[in-house]
Amino acid sequence: MIKEACSSHVRELVEVFRILYTDANLFFVGLPGGLLNLGEDLGSDSRPSYHGHKKIAGQLFQSMSMVLNWSTDASEIYE
Repeated sequence: MIKEACSSHVRELVEVFRILYTDANLFFVGLPGGLLNLGEDLGSDSRPSYHGHKKIAGQLFQSMSMVLNWSTDASEIYE
């Protein structure tokens, strides 16, 4: 997972680019630090496993659905 210090720098850069390029369609989505656990969510070399990727997709789906006005829910990801 991305450490908060790095995450805050990326968040700031996104805001700078939104202003610099007057592009309201640039967004930052941060993932919660405790989203993935060492057991079933991470595989070899601490990379996300299939289950971990599904959790990440669920988090991204929530943000994307708000921005894109999707009327569906994240249950489709977990099928």
